[in-house]
Amino acid sequence: MNDSKNPKAYPALRLYTAVLDSLDEGVTIATEDGVILYVNSADESTFGCLRAELIGKQIASLMAHTPKEDARLLGKIKKKHSLGETWSGEIPCLRRDGTAFISRAKISTIQIDGVKYWVCLKEDVTDKKRLNRRQAITRAIDNFLVSSPSSDEIFP
Repeated sequence: MNDSKNPKAYPALRLYTAVLDSLDEGVTIATEDGVILYVNSADESTFGCLRAELIGKQIASLMAHTPKEDARLLGKIKKKHSLGETWSGEIPCLRRDGTAFISRAKISTIQIDGVKYWVCLKEDVTDKKRLNRRQAITRAIDNFLVSSPSSDEIFP
């Protein structure tokens, strides 16, 4: 059934859009070829772009990779999908202003009327990774200081 010709479907479509826009995580829906069809409000904020600027772009244009790295990553994602699995991992991305960030993503496929789409749920984890790195450095320094000989042991 084609919902675009069913006026009763419009309230449901508005509800689905409102739900997706209420999420803190970014949601991107794209064709299997990587053309963006939909982004939610969180994606707009994360990438610093309006929805209209993102729709129609290639997903790879949002990544902070070389074209060769993009192709390799997209190949890994397609391989997972061919096995019926969801791909999960971290993707270096770029905001509109050129600022790089790390996105933790889950990308799955859905099929509607024989057409496959990619659904990507993601969050910016740059600050979390930075905090984890600082905590690891602090722990390493603490461990070093605790295990270091005292000044009495060095200068008897």
